[in-house]
Amino acid sequence: GAGMFNDTLAGVFWINNAINAKPFNVIGTARQPDPATFPNAFDLVTAGGTDSIIRDAPDARLPNRTQWNLTLQQELMPDTVFTVAYTGAVGHHGVRTAEANTAFPTGTVDGNPVWCLDPEAGCAAGTPNGLGRRNPNFGSILTHATDANSNYNSLQLSLRRRFSQGLQFLAAYTWGHSIDEGSQQWGSEGRNNPQNTTDLYDHSFDRGSSIFDVQHAFSFNATYALPFGGSLSGVASQVLAGWEINSIINLTTGNPVTLTTGFNRADNQDRRNPDRPDLTGGNNNPSLGGPDKYFDTSGFSLPARGTHGNLGRSTLRGPGVANLDFGLSKNFDAGEDFGVQFRAEFFNVLNRSNFNNPAAAIFTSSGGIRGNAGRISTTVTTSRQIQVALRITF
Repeated sequence: GAGMFNDTLAGVFWINNAINAKPFNVIGTARQPDPATFPNAFDLVTAGGTDSIIRDAPDARLPNRTQWNLTLQQELMPDTVFTVAYTGAVGHHGVRTAEANTAFPTGTVDGNPVWCLDPEAGCAAGTPNGLGRRNPNFGSILTHATDANSNYNSLQLSLRRRFSQGLQFLAAYTWGHSIDEGSQQWGSEGRNNPQNTTDLYDHSFDRGSSIFDVQHAFSFNATYALPFGGSLSGVASQVLAGWEINSIINLTTGNPVTLTTGFNRADNQDRRNPDRPDLTGGNNNPSLGGPDKYFDTSGFSLPARGTHGNLGRSTLRGPGVANLDFGLSKNFDAGEDFGVQFRAEFFNVLNRSNFNNPAAAIFTSSGGIRGNAGRISTTVTTSRQIQVALRITF
């Protein structure tokens, strides 16, 4: 199978941008005056270049995606089917967010832009560059561009047994890899990744693993009706018959994390700080494990002042997830029109701590290592929880 699909720009976020754009309103988040009066929003701009706006790129296009798959199935035994599939996709005009009103680069070093009054001589540490924004009438111009490309490839394996002789199960494994140039529109989607891409004017600079990329994922679920007690009657049947167990196992590798300097080392007026450090060690994924210091900060250094670092986007892998849920139920035979079911369910039955991504900003503005760099303070699953229920049907 194959298909081509267009996304829409009619989500809440885009509607918000529409009603805050000329001629409605663009200044900050307060609508002054009410949008119903159709003001020319640029009349609201104050002198001094301090007003910030959020806008959609004027050449915005509909995101599109072409995807395809090839699937083969083979029955291995009665009621049991093995499936192997390849799925691929290519996307264009994806949405990414970046600062449009940076300073103009003053030159290049090794083909990369620099923001420095004298790039050949280098920028003196602690000396302000004094570079103004491209448009001095505004402060930040946060822009949603639709120029990001993406691709995805995966191998998918599954073994499925339909309910037969009291047993059904599904085991599934996926190896996949998603690459893009921007994975999110808003910060809450990022899981400790920067809200913005680094360079609005060079989308290839931010090409890397998608922040939601999971390279290995395995899941298994099963339901089994225990076979004993079916031939009994009376009290023995009520006690021993009708038991059923079920379980779900999920194992996944971690999502990518983009490490940042923690401040605007490039001095290009991007105050949302997506700058990345230089890689000084040989390993761009120096995971140590553990929540107190998940990665080794000694493998990174501050780039030269006025430049972007050479570390790629999404190079560190966050912690994986391992979770086991278990359930036990008992059906009581109470007659044709009346039923009783007891259920006990155990979520994260092993009480495993599945950690969130670590704090990714490494340096302070003075060049020191942040105290919380690499620290994990939250989890992505709950602790063990037990739920007991009695269900009556009639």
